[in-house]
Amino acid sequence: MKRLRSKIPLICTLILLLGGAQPVLAVQADDCADAPLVGDVKNLEFDTRGTTYDGPGHYVRGPNIWYRYIASCTGDVTVSLLGSTDFDTTLAVYSGFGCYPAFDDLIASNDNFNMRLQSQVTFPAISGDEFLIEIGGFNGAVSEGVLTITCDGEPGPAPSKDKCEEALAIGDVNDLPFDTTGATFDGQGSCLTSPNIWYCYTASCTGDVTVSLSGSAFDTMLAVYDGCGCYPTFAPNMIDCDDDSGQNRASEITFAAVAGNQYLIEIGGYGSETGQGVLNISCTEQAGIEDDCANAKPIGDVNDL
Repeated sequence: MKRLRSKIPLICTLILLLGGAQPVLAVQADDCADAPLVGDVKNLEFDTRGTTYDGPGHYVRGPNIWYRYIASCTGDVTVSLLGSTDFDTTLAVYSGFGCYPAFDDLIASNDNFNMRLQSQVTFPAISGDEFLIEIGGFNGAVSEGVLTITCDGEPGPAPSKDKCEEALAIGDVNDLPFDTTGATFDGQGSCLTSPNIWYCYTASCTGDVTVSLSGSAFDTMLAVYDGCGCYPTFAPNMIDCDDDSGQNRASEITFAAVAGNQYLIEIGGYGSETGQGVLNISCTEQAGIEDDCANAKPIGDVNDL
């Protein structure tokens, strides 16, 4: 099947409001109940300016934002706000997705990590464990920052999500096991109609993302959609649909992505096939392209940039 490639437009948009340029925000939530799912991410941009306080007040007591995270491995998870320059951050992590978490659910918190103004915590997790992440500022401070989440350990079989609306949040992964055995079909049928599972991927960079099912034990099919809304349609959501483009005729898609944006991944089999497989997702940053207008790179005459 012919693969489609999206293009990243080199556009600088200036919005003036009250004399200042307003930042382009990644998905975030001011309310605990609306916390978006994120996977392992690197320098995911956020901004607490304009937010209000919504929380239990166990550690963060000023304007705050929330995320939900599902551990991608069995090992040590690190949640870091390092790189959030000029922002004295506070950070709390709770067990489970329940709002509002009780004090007993607080498993890690931090104000200043290693004598810095930014926060970082590390805690043990089992693959598939669910956590709430609360971000705020010291003494009510607000500003913009970046969130990085990593999991250092053995990737476990992530719980397969049979329903699109329950797509599992992930980041870049290496040989993440999955199993479509026992799954049912849930979707619009834009690419495949076999028993399928779903993932919501948050891009770790601006560049080319490769999603590969190479190494899987059955004849797979794969689709990638722009955004994690359910249900995606062929137009305008579908980025690509693939059967045999990868190594040993495994399904594989490479597409242009923007750091912090979310993409829905649908995995199934050719015809009605089901089985066990592995999912690999990697992001290669595209040299010479900046998605932040303020950091636009100077260039001269170029050929095949």
